[in-house]
Amino acid sequence: MRAGRAISGLASALAASLFLAACGPLPPTPFMPRGEGQFGYAEETVSDDIFIVTFDANGETPTETVESYALYRAAEIAEARAAARFVLLDRILVRDQQVWRDSGLYGAAPYSLTRRSRVYGPLYRPYPVYTSTTSYRAVVKVLLLPEGAAAPEDLPLGAVTMDTSEVISALGPKVARPLEG
Repeated sequence: MRAGRAISGLASALAASLFLAACGPLPPTPFMPRGEGQFGYAEETVSDDIFIVTFDANGETPTETVESYALYRAAEIAEARAAARFVLLDRILVRDQQVWRDSGLYGAAPYSLTRRSRVYGPLYRPYPVYTSTTSYRAVVKVLLLPEGAAAPEDLPLGAVTMDTSEVISALGPKVARPLEG
């Protein structure tokens, strides 16, 4: 009888650890268009030569990658519109962390494995547990410069002029696209 309890306890512990392993962290967000409520890039046209690119990513994506993907998308748009150079008029990185309270059934390890409780069912937590998710958003505002055009004199402080082909060749090999399938 004792061997049966030990095997049952071992099986429960194994099931709980497999459950926890399956609920591991998300992979970093790949470079892709944003879907409904999803992560990825989107752009908005402000005028003929000014547009805004945003890239939203989950918390597992490094902030440098989030910023690089927004810049890379801006370079793709500049290349598609035959702009040899572009000016980063403004850029920002936003970190969003959402925290919520869960005081119900214990979700991560659904079974109590302690001998003292002698209860092998759902474990109720009498104390609240706080869970959080983090996401990032990079936003860049870009002015396109056609071939031979000079940057305007009245650029905002901190504006940076970039060569479209240099950005694409430097960042292109580092861009992780979603797996086909």
